[in-house]
Amino acid sequence: MGKQSLGKRLIHSKFFGLLMFTIVLAFVIFLIQDKFVSRGNFRQLFITMTIPGIMLVSVAPLLISGGIDLAAAAEAALGSMVFAQLLTFFPALPWGVALILALLAGVVFGLINVFLVNKMHFMSFIATIGMSSVYSGFATMWTRTNNVQINRASFLSLGKAAILWDWVPLLFILMIVLVVIYGYILSNTPFGRSIYMVGGNPYAARLSGLKPKKVQAVLFINSSVMAVLSGIIWSAYKKMASPTALVLNMPNFAALTATILGGVSFFGGSGGMAGAFAALLLVNVFTSGLNMLGLPSYISIALQGLILIAALILDNVTTNRQRKALRKAAISGENAKKA
Repeated sequence: MGKQSLGKRLIHSKFFGLLMFTIVLAFVIFLIQDKFVSRGNFRQLFITMTIPGIMLVSVAPLLISGGIDLAAAAEAALGSMVFAQLLTFFPALPWGVALILALLAGVVFGLINVFLVNKMHFMSFIATIGMSSVYSGFATMWTRTNNVQINRASFLSLGKAAILWDWVPLLFILMIVLVVIYGYILSNTPFGRSIYMVGGNPYAARLSGLKPKKVQAVLFINSSVMAVLSGIIWSAYKKMASPTALVLNMPNFAALTATILGGVSFFGGSGGMAGAFAALLLVNVFTSGLNMLGLPSYISIALQGLILIAALILDNVTTNRQRKALRKAAISGENAKKA
């Protein structure tokens, strides 16, 4: 019975539905353009997924807790710039040390966001939009809009490394590992459960002994660190750090779109990593298919925006229905007590 119930839960899960839809979509694209199933296209698909996928593991928990970090792309750009400049100014510095220092810069970015949200009581939406301009502006001024080339062969080899007959990039596997780890933390640890409680009902979370501000502080710092890591991985693929490219491409919005489409409520308290990852795969297969069909990239960007709007509308409708159902249940419970 346990196995059957687990199977039923899987079949009715957001993850399974999105995965099946992705397979059908990929098959339709293949029928139209058979080059869709090729080593080059799949490798590019996995590379494209890696950056928003790294951001996904921090976007989803933060959104579940009721917060949001819209500065992630700018943090990625500035963090990768710190990494590249360290390698430029200190040629003898091991790139692993530069990586650690850049991630520590990410911790500082997160602490700034925490200060604005927890201490200054700004809405996370407003605070991180403002800091996005600050981070991207500082990265641009630092190099006067110029890219910084990276010439460390041992670091750049990470961007080239692949497994399974050169189909799957190694850094994509790193992203999958992070998704699994964060998914386990959300589903099977006390801290994960506290994230859901804080996002679902902060008042009840306080009454149960949790400290919502501390939980969100950890998640904001995690968001900035993961953003910097994604920016450095982007640099491994592109062999440079750019003050503008990541900000313009907005991989954080791709992660946010996938998170909401995958079942994480924009209002917090529900959702999971598996559905978010399945939605990320769906969005990227969709975008890759449009590119294979020869449609301009700006059409893909516009359609991704429409997908995000549709996901938000669906989330809003679902949330309102749940609230109405809870209200009806509460009213019927009160009536039963009176009777």
